[in-house]
Amino acid sequence: MRLSPDVETLMRKVVRKIKENPELDKYVEIIRAHRSTAEIFEDAAGNHAFDDYPEVWDITEHEGHVIRGFFQHYSCRRDDELKAQVEKLIEEA
Repeated sequence: MRLSPDVETLMRKVVRKIKENPELDKYVEIIRAHRSTAEIFEDAAGNHAFDDYPEVWDITEHEGHVIRGFFQHYSCRRDDELKAQVEKLIEEA
């Protein structure tokens, strides 16, 4: 599975926001964690970090739902290609 362009754009926006403001790491432990960053991002989406707090990420609630919906259907834990794409996106954003 490949990231859709819409989801990729939204994820880049969220990751850049985290990198710009390390205090946002309290919402998503995506920078310092010991697990795969792709899995942490997926967990954060599943735990509503993006759709419940869209103002934190400069996205709309709908855009947060788009990210969450993607990870409800596709999992980095079961798809190594997707995991690699997400981790590359996190690293490059």
